[in-house]
Amino acid sequence: MRLFAALPLPAAVIPSLLGAIAPARGQAPRAKWSASEGLHITLHFFGDCTDAKLNALKGVFADPSMRVSAMAVRLGPVGQFPPQGAPRVIWVGFERGEEEMRTYWNLFESRIAPLGWKADVRGFTPHVTLARVGSVPIPPRWSEGISMPSTDFLIDECVLFQSVLGPGGATYHAQSRIHFERGSG
Repeated sequence: MRLFAALPLPAAVIPSLLGAIAPARGQAPRAKWSASEGLHITLHFFGDCTDAKLNALKGVFADPSMRVSAMAVRLGPVGQFPPQGAPRVIWVGFERGEEEMRTYWNLFESRIAPLGWKADVRGFTPHVTLARVGSVPIPPRWSEGISMPSTDFLIDECVLFQSVLGPGGATYHAQSRIHFERGSG
């Protein structure tokens, strides 16, 4: 089964995010836009895993040291990968909470390293993938008119997801969760 770990966005944030990116969706209607229920910050993509690897990861998710304080964050600017030229991915970053997410990513990577997984050599840039563009041409000024809401919200869990590929795109099924401590941020 295909697995990845992520920090999901709270459901209450999704409508304002979708409203903010509506101009970009209009500029790139043929891009593959992420489904609202799939908006998250990927910590680690594990790929295809055996049941033994799944059970080992569930052990990491059961580790009490992984339960940290909920992270207060705020959506920030939109961007693209690669940063120059034609975009392959459209994303939104964060104006607040990046350092806390990086700290958590380092903790997470330290727990999965003994299981044989290596951290991404590019490091970790907290972002939410909004669309995969691929070879679909989009206007150079695709991001004009986007203004992210300046509302703070809490990232309050880390989820181990199974990604099931289908004709309509991937669907995600939670396999394990780490609920963060509320009351901070």
